[in-house]
Amino acid sequence: MPRTLLSDLHPDNASEPAFCTEYFGPVLGVTHLPGATAAEFLDNAVEFCNDRLLGDLGVGLIAAPQTIRELGQQFDAAVARLRYGTVAINCWVGPVFAMPRGTWGAFPGHDIYDLGSGVGIVHNALLLDPDHVERSVGRGPFHPRPKPLWFVTNRTAHITGEQMTRFAAETSWGKAMPRLLAALTSSLQG
Repeated sequence: MPRTLLSDLHPDNASEPAFCTEYFGPVLGVTHLPGATAAEFLDNAVEFCNDRLLGDLGVGLIAAPQTIRELGQQFDAAVARLRYGTVAINCWVGPVFAMPRGTWGAFPGHDIYDLGSGVGIVHNALLLDPDHVERSVGRGPFHPRPKPLWFVTNRTAHITGEQMTRFAAETSWGKAMPRLLAALTSSLQG
């Protein structure tokens, strides 16, 4: 699927497909929300995500470290108000999904008659009581180095991904290690 930009989406358009479709590909929808300050904008963004967007499996929140420090407890309160099973701060939700100690699943409250994004959790290496888990929160660096594979601007993601796949398929360490080295080298060039 080619990269797709959906721009100038009106936040009050109830029939906007970008707000009620889960895209499994590089699609970016852009809308404008009110807020004269970072705190006002964040409150409006949380309300928009919770009330207007379909799905509650994962949400990504990108904020400059200085803004997070300035907002302090307001930022933490906004994260706590997000009704998503995974909240990824300054990273994609994929790495948070990959953390075995965290939980992965939709925000609680669904049942078999209203599945939403799912019922229950997986991973959970700490064996937390599923009835008492709301979400996992992961944080990444604002400027990650090397450039992660999932960045659409990573020039070598296709090469690194192929090398990682070949590494996983190898049956001997002698053949697997050169694949791993090739994947790491390619990743650093991304």
